[in-house]
Amino acid sequence: MRFLRGVSDWVDLQWSLLYRALEAVAPRAHGRLLDVGCGQKQFELIFRPHVDEYLGIEHQAIFEATAGLHEEPHDYFRFTPHGLRVLLSEAGLAIEHIEQVGSLWSLLAHKLNSYLAFRVARIGRTAQQLGKLGHEFPAQHRPRLWALPFIVPAIVGVAATARFMDRIFFDREEAFGFVVVARHKIGKGTQKA
Repeated sequence: MRFLRGVSDWVDLQWSLLYRALEAVAPRAHGRLLDVGCGQKQFELIFRPHVDEYLGIEHQAIFEATAGLHEEPHDYFRFTPHGLRVLLSEAGLAIEHIEQVGSLWSLLAHKLNSYLAFRVARIGRTAQQLGKLGHEFPAQHRPRLWALPFIVPAIVGVAATARFMDRIFFDREEAFGFVVVARHKIGKGTQKA
């Protein structure tokens, strides 16, 4: 099961790239860390060694209402580093670091692999058993086992190609999202939070 989870994490570009980005910024975290929209707190273990307190907030009603919809109906913005700087500054936060997660190639590959895995092969239930798709309702469809010999190699190939293309042709205009390290502003300086 651990091997399958490892392979699943590797081909899940959104998960693996975000996890890697969070591991890179985790040593910058100190004091109290607030993880808004944390789901099941899957990133707590990354930050716990670096902070005094980890606070995870997930509004259960929103979590349940949006399960299965991928941010719908509350997907109002596609944030850019520029927009994040403005919004966080207005909220009284000083940005120390912004890191882009993914690029055009990993974004396209993620969409294609998600379609192949969940619409063609219907392996959502298996993914949930591996601890994936925590925001989704339980999968109802039976997997299409006949499709797996075609879909699994395709998914691995798409993920490998995207990882290669992201390294060679990293695109700053398209991303999964951004990891932001920010602190509360206090007077002229900042408070480590």
